[in-house]
Order: sequence, then structure tokens, then C-alpha cells
Amino acid sequence: VLDLGDNAVGDITALGSLGHLRVLDLSNNAVSDLWPLSGLTALRRLDLSGNRVADLRPLSELRHLEVLVLDGNEVSDLAPLWGLQKLAHLDMGKNRLEDAAPLGEARSLQRLDLADNRLRDIRVLGDLEKLVWLRVSGNPITDFSPLDRPTSVRWLVIDAQAPGAR
Repeated sequence: VLDLGDNAVGDITALGSLGHLRVLDLSNNAVSDLWPLSGLTALRRLDLSGNRVADLRPLSELRHLEVLVLDGNEVSDLAPLWGLQKLAHLDMGKNRLEDAAPLGEARSLQRLDLADNRLRDIRVLGDLEKLVWLRVSGNPITDFSPLDRPTSVRWLVIDAQAPGAR
């Protein structure tokens, strides 16, 4: 476990050698380049909330990742997360997301926060069979019918749908 939260960290190059690290907290720093984390394949939990992250490609090989917290960043593309089959908890609130489709194969997702993005279409979320907690408030979503069919979602926040979401 390594907690570097709230330390004004920008350069994380030195972390690339911590191959056995399982839990890393880099919340509320100035991190934008995630490439040094690409080899940390033992990571189970990663908190990058409140940084300057836009590119998730370096995380695409972190196959053991179960919890990923990226709220309050600059992410617009979820495609690099497509192959993270063990991901159970994903917080992506307050980013620049317009498309949730890459989450369609995230069959292990149980908790998903997509609040305050630019999402219009959430059809793919209705297919996530293990999803029990979902927050999509603050998005310009107009069709919630994908969540009408029987789903496992027990906790759903859809208030404050902002037509002018970021």
C-alpha cells in the first residue's frame, strides 16, 4: 500500500519500479502522465481522483484492477478500460465522457459512478448484470428505458439531469 494523496505530486516516474504494489492512492495531486503505472500489473486498487488525467491507455494492461477511482479528471475515452474484466468499482464522475459503450464488457462492475459528464446514451449499462450501484446524475440523458428491464441495480441516482452538462 502506498498513499501519496494530497502531496502536489506531478511526476510519478519513480513508481514504475514498484511491480508488486497492490494499492496506490495518488488522489488530489497534479498527475497527468500515467505511463509509469503501466507495468504495475499487481495493482488491485488505484485512486487517481482530482488530478489532470486524460489518457487511460497506460491502465489497459492492469488486468487485476478491481477498484479504479478517476473522478475529477479530464478523461473523455473509456475504451482503454475495455479489457479490465476484474473491475468491480469504477468512479468516473466529473470527467468529459460522452460514450459509455466501452463499459459493455465490464461484466464484473458492481458500482459505477458516471455523474457530471456528457453522456446521452446509457443503453449499454442495462446489460451489466452485476451492477448494483449506479449514479448518472448531471448528464444530458433523455432515455432511461435501458434501466427499465430487470437489472440488478438496487441504488440509482439520476437526479439533476443537466441539459447543458459540461
